Amino acid sequence: MYTTEAIIDKHELWFDAGDVLNGSLYVSASDSDTLGHVISFFRNSSLWSDAPASQVLTTQKATYKAELIFVAAAEYHVIGQKLLLARFSHPKYPSSTERWLSWLSACDATFVRISND
Repeated sequence: MYTTEAIIDKHELWFDAGDVLNGSLYVSASDSDTLGHVISFFRNSSLWSDAPASQVLTTQKATYKAELIFVAAAEYHVIGQKLLLARFSHPKYPSSTERWLSWLSACDATFVRISND
C-alpha cells in the first residue's frame, strides 16, 4: 500500500530537524490546522523539539525519493482530518525504532488509527 515514492509524491511531509531521535520520521496532515495540532501534541508529549517544523519542498522530492527507504506508516483521524506518520531509513539520518513506537503509542492513545503498514 505504501511506498517511498507514493508517500513523497502524494503528501506534503514535515519533519523535526531539531531532534535527532526524529530523524527520517515524517508527518503529513490534510490541512495546516491539523498539522499544527499534531506538532503541538508531539511537543507537549516531549516527542518533538521546539525548533520550527521543516518541510520537504517540491524541489527536494526527487532527492528524497532516491535516498529514503520506506519502513512503516500509520494513518489516523485527528480532529476530523487525516494524519499520516511515515518512517523511513536513511544512512545519514537513521530513524529510531523507540521514537517511532513512542509516536505510535501517543497517537494510538489520543487519535483514531485508520491504517498501518
